[in-house]
Amino acid sequence: MKRIGDDSCTMRDYIELAITLLVAFAIILSGVRVTMVIGPSMKPTLSEYSIHILVPVQDPKIGDIVAFQRPSQKDSYIKRIVAGPGDTVDHWGTAITLGDDEYYVLGDNRENSRDSRSFGPIDGDTIWGRLVV
Repeated sequence: MKRIGDDSCTMRDYIELAITLLVAFAIILSGVRVTMVIGPSMKPTLSEYSIHILVPVQDPKIGDIVAFQRPSQKDSYIKRIVAGPGDTVDHWGTAITLGDDEYYVLGDNRENSRDSRSFGPIDGDTIWGRLVV
């Protein structure tokens, strides 16, 4: 195996390295992120410890699987949007109408998920990505 700095490295090796670094840098600048699901809350749709690609999201839609970070929390969550701005949801027997930039999110594994049923609706500006893979 050749290593950078070995006498056996050719100009082509340096060009391939430069192209790889440029592509990686372009992906990072585009906002694409890779994340891992930790916990069973999205089973059976997403397996525990599975790795997924997220892209920035401007206009989240009902049915999208999104990543968000609640204020004052360091961990991110991955959940499915089930209701959006203006929708009315049943929140533990109380009907609440979501505000202009609020979303109600649930894990696909309803029996084992910490989601809007425990912490309420989330603000749209806390959503930082939409799952694509």
